[in-house]
Order: sequence, then C-alpha cells, then structure tokens
Amino acid sequence: AALLPDEPEVLGLAALVRLAEARRPARLDADGAMVPLPEQDVAEWRAEPIAEAALLLDRAAAMRRTGPRQILAAIHAAHASRLQTGVTPWREIAALYEALATLRPGPVVAVNRAVAIGHARGPQAGLAALEAGERLEAWLPWQAARAWLFARAGRAEDAKDAYRAALALN
Repeated sequence: AALLPDEPEVLGLAALVRLAEARRPARLDADGAMVPLPEQDVAEWRAEPIAEAALLLDRAAAMRRTGPRQILAAIHAAHASRLQTGVTPWREIAALYEALATLRPGPVVAVNRAVAIGHARGPQAGLAALEAGERLEAWLPWQAARAWLFARAGRAEDAKDAYRAALALN
C-alpha cells in the first residue's frame, strides 16, 4: 500500500489483511479448532487494525474504482462492525456478496453468498441461492453450507444427510 498508494485494489488488499489479522486471536478455540466467524468472541478482536482497515477502505473508495479486493475487505469490515454494534449486518453482507459475485463469480463466493443470504433473508432463501448455482456435491464447504441451511430451515433429515456427506469428504 505504501508502494502503490493510488491503487484502490492494493488498498483493499491491505485493508483485508488488517481485518483478518484483527480477528486472529479469536479464530481458534482452546483445543485449536476453528471458531466460525459469527461465533467468535469480539472481545478478542483487536480494534487498532480494524480502524486502520477502515481508513484504507475510505481512501480506496474515494478513488471510485471498485474491485473485488475492496468488496472482500468491505465484507470483512461489515463483520468487524459487530465489535461496535454487537450485531452482524447480514443484509449488507449479502448485498456485498451479490456485488462480488458479479465481479468475481466462483464456488467460494457462491457458497458464502448463499450463507449470507440464509442469515439475512432466512434459510429457504439461502438454500435457493445455493441450489441455483453449480452443484458441488464433492466439495466439503458446499455440503457444510447446505447442511447448516437445512438445519436452520428445520429440515433435520436433509441436514443429517448433508452433514454426513460433508464428513465423508473430510
């Protein structure tokens, strides 16, 4: 970012790195298992890198050339806003994933978009978004997202089947 201060995507990447680093202390539990972002203890997040990231994103936005790294950083910044508000802005995150899917379509974006939609608009909407994309039955994150959405929708048997499929891929 210091070497290319007029490149908004570089600033977006620098913001993304700071946001990821800010949450590092909360990513693993005492046994070393990953803690999903919505379940992380925000008291363990570091405010200084989050503030630095916000400044970088503001600088990038002022250049009016939005790219995928800036959108990814904005998604992470929206998650990080939970530190101040206590609430994850899922509608904003879903909208950002919609924008990212336009600029950089792919399976990771599609699965994350479906999960964000599931949080924002309900599990049925998330399942519809997941099913509307490519069926990636041999990919663990797709099966895990599907299982989570089925469970939230009250479809216990479908959730069990998807969790079994995810575990078989592990």
